[in-house]
Amino acid sequence: MVNKLKRVAANFQHDGETANLFALLKMDEYVDKWTIVIVASWFTEENRDQEFNKLLMLLKKNLDPEELYSIGRVAILDNNDHLAVELLKRKSGSQIENERINGNEVHEGFVVKSLMVNQ
Repeated sequence: MVNKLKRVAANFQHDGETANLFALLKMDEYVDKWTIVIVASWFTEENRDQEFNKLLMLLKKNLDPEELYSIGRVAILDNNDHLAVELLKRKSGSQIENERINGNEVHEGFVVKSLMVNQ
């Protein structure tokens, strides 16, 4: 699923700008569901619905129904969000296992893409 999400991350863009972070996490009480965490500077309240629908289309195009069902939530965060700040310190391809990140218990995770803006 991580390789498929690499394609989603590469294609989820706005005016040629890609997301700063795209991560897949099993966290907190959602131990059997994935959370997709995205940091994209172009994501605003004004374009929220349009961009979310674009993301949903990409997910449906690249993931099979079982993989889609395994996603419990999508979090689109600002660069300054505490969880985003910590995740943006990690390199693309990093794995996370049983780690507390800014108050969030991450049971399993993958940093699909990171531009590491907060080193």
